[in-house]
Amino acid sequence: MDNGTNSLLFFYAFFWALALGGASRFRAFDTASLWRKGAARWRVARRIAVSMLTITFAPVGWLLVLGNCVVPDSAGWPFAVSAAISSLSVFGFLRILHAFIATDRTFHSFYTAEEVKQVREANAFREQPQGFAAHFVPGVAYLVFFGGLGWAIGKWGGCLTRP
Repeated sequence: MDNGTNSLLFFYAFFWALALGGASRFRAFDTASLWRKGAARWRVARRIAVSMLTITFAPVGWLLVLGNCVVPDSAGWPFAVSAAISSLSVFGFLRILHAFIATDRTFHSFYTAEEVKQVREANAFREQPQGFAAHFVPGVAYLVFFGGLGWAIGKWGGCLTRP
C-alpha cells in the first residue's frame, strides 16, 4: 500500500467482499432456484439481474470514480486513509439493493410469499421500516458521505505532504 491507488484497491476489495457476504440474506444470486418452474423462476431471474446491476456492476463503476476522481495516486499515510474512508462507501450498494428488491412495494416482484416470510424473519428485518426511501436514501448517503470525506482527506493530505 505504497500509494492511494494501491490502498484503494486493497480496502475496496475487503469491504466489497463483506458487502457481498451481506447480500446472502436477500438470496441475491440464488442461481439454483432458476431451475424452478413457473412464476417463481422469473422472480429469481429478476432478483439476480437487479443484484448483478446493484452489487456487481455499479460498484465496479464506483471504484473507477473513486480511483480517478477521489483518491489521489500519491504516496503517504493521508492517501491511504483517504482510500480506506472512501472504500467504506461500497456498503451503500447493499442498502440500494435492499431498496430495489426487498421493500414493501417491490418484494412481490422478486420473492414468493414463502421466501418473503423467510427473508423478513431473518435478522432485524422485522423491526426495520421497509419503505423504499428508508433504504435507498441511506445507500446514496453512504456513497456521498464516505466518498466526499475520502476526497476531503485526500485534498487535505496533499497539503500535509508538500515539501
